[in-house]
Amino acid sequence: MNKSKKHDKRNQLDIILTDLQPNEVPQIYTLKNFYNYLVTNKVMKRISRDKNEYEKNFDSSWHAAPLKIFVLKDNNEYREISFINPLSMMEVYLYLERYEKIILNFFKKDSFSIRTHRKRNNLLFKKVDNNIVEYADQAILQKESAGNYYDIFPYQQLDHFYKSDEWHDLNRKYKFFAKLDYSKCFDSIYTHTFNWIIASNVQEAKRLDEGHFLSAIDKLLQNMNMSITNGIVVGPEFSRFLSEIIFQSIDRNVMYNLNCQGLQNGIDYEIKRYVDDFFIFVKKEENVDKIINEIAKSSNKFKLKLNYEKEEKGKLPHIWSGWINEISFFKNALEESIFYPYSDETHTYLLKESNLIPQKSVSKLKDMFQSVIISDEKMNVKIVSYCFSFIYNKLLNYTSNKIKKSIFNRASEKTVYYLYDLLFYFYSFAPTYRNTDKLISIIYIIENEIGYSKNRSVLYEIIQRYSFILQNSNLADVSNLLLLMIMYDIDMGSNSEKYFLCEIQKEMNPLHYAILFLYDYFICKEKLGLKQEIENLIQSKLNIFNNIVDNDALDSQGKNIFLNKDIWWIFIFYKCKYLSQDINKNMEDFIMKYMSTISSNKQSEQSKLEICKFFLEYNDEKFINWKLNKKMFFKNIKFKTFDRTIFNNKQEYEIFDY
Repeated sequence: MNKSKKHDKRNQLDIILTDLQPNEVPQIYTLKNFYNYLVTNKVMKRISRDKNEYEKNFDSSWHAAPLKIFVLKDNNEYREISFINPLSMMEVYLYLERYEKIILNFFKKDSFSIRTHRKRNNLLFKKVDNNIVEYADQAILQKESAGNYYDIFPYQQLDHFYKSDEWHDLNRKYKFFAKLDYSKCFDSIYTHTFNWIIASNVQEAKRLDEGHFLSAIDKLLQNMNMSITNGIVVGPEFSRFLSEIIFQSIDRNVMYNLNCQGLQNGIDYEIKRYVDDFFIFVKKEENVDKIINEIAKSSNKFKLKLNYEKEEKGKLPHIWSGWINEISFFKNALEESIFYPYSDETHTYLLKESNLIPQKSVSKLKDMFQSVIISDEKMNVKIVSYCFSFIYNKLLNYTSNKIKKSIFNRASEKTVYYLYDLLFYFYSFAPTYRNTDKLISIIYIIENEIGYSKNRSVLYEIIQRYSFILQNSNLADVSNLLLLMIMYDIDMGSNSEKYFLCEIQKEMNPLHYAILFLYDYFICKEKLGLKQEIENLIQSKLNIFNNIVDNDALDSQGKNIFLNKDIWWIFIFYKCKYLSQDINKNMEDFIMKYMSTISSNKQSEQSKLEICKFFLEYNDEKFINWKLNKKMFFKNIKFKTFDRTIFNNKQEYEIFDY
């Protein structure tokens, strides 16, 4: 394996895999095929603007629609997140090709941010061929789950800040604190406000050179989000990357204005901002509200409002997370009740199997867990997540001496059943996307020891018992659990099937249709009738698209089907081998017809042309992995949830820090 210093930079197209999709991605959705097409065909090199065009304005003539879903977040509220249109992905690459250095230099100025971006260079390569970077010993599917294109510093996660020396020093250095955030932050970002960073008024902002990187951001974010100016796409890391430009501009305004009032940063106060969360540390109590008001005023200039309902302020030291104490007591009880100590050399296995029966420890543990939930019901998502992380780490069965133990001694179905019973009981309080993946990661470890047959038998019983979870869940959050059930040939029950069928028909989301369609095809043997329903829906969309393309009165912009959110029905279902040949042929005919209308040499039109070629010429699957592979499914979820690496030189295994 050779390391090339000459090419010690990341393949720029990696940002498509890492920063342009949300974390809450069902395992059948993938960008690897589109990425492979762009890389192997050197697409971006062919359509990229040449050097002479760098003096021209940024091309903003394209528009595209993301695919949006709702997921349950830590605050028990549903949040809309977006899957980026492939046309937007290509335009993001071209934007960064031109402006990345300017933005990264912007981040080097003073700000309150504790989560900012810089270039990542410490990577290992297998080879570099014609400027195409191939990474060492990492599958593209794992690269897709691996996280950020940029190095995020000094704290990639908020938990890392809470556990740092800096955090504890701030809590001792200052006497008073405040904690606040923005109300519906990303939904409130007005794309035009990027221009306001350097323009003194709205009219001046309108006259700003369209080639300026801030004006280009305005156009880029609008075009990615169906030309909407109020709010930016939520979910992808790229949105956090660009939003830092506004956040850091506000930071500098606040710092300057407070300095004018005689308050010096680092002496009278310190502010630490993690994305849109502000942690304010102050020496004198009378300055707390003064600083909050200054943040509010500077933020209001960019149309961002503070969420005063979630505001906290008081005297230090402060109990920041009261539920942590409650969960610590429960964790100790859980550990003592069902786990042997690693130091116990008389047992070569981890679980106290005799205690895993309901009339003994398990029922008591359920009561204790419920008490923890009651102690702070707003934190139920994190409480469940914490417990799953603790159990996962225990089942990894490594001691400090790396002595490996098995999970079970006899691993009877009864023992496995009651362990799963406990896990699904925890899960029932917060079946979010992340908790679903943590649960599946634990199931993966258990199956590696007890085998498929026994694991499926127990899971079948447990899922029937806890079917009420599905009937009260959001499909986006439990999507991977449904895929797991497909691979184990487990039906969810008629009530759950009716519930999800009703839900997808209300939201009309093709991605969720695809998930339930697979369930219908493999488990129900098409009794839900989704194949015909999907084909009818696709044909109705094609009829509309064909009418648009055939309309001679419309110019190329009027015929831009990428701006229509229904284009995702083609993105998702084209070449699905479980649909009829007729509907696939109709989709193919439409793509060819649309392709024939693209005559402009404009870069954005060439991007559309390449996307059409990807669908017509690329022989593999497109954005959906229709061939479910249980082994890869488990490994990808486990990798994404617990083993996540960022392709550093030191390929270190890190146990998940709960």
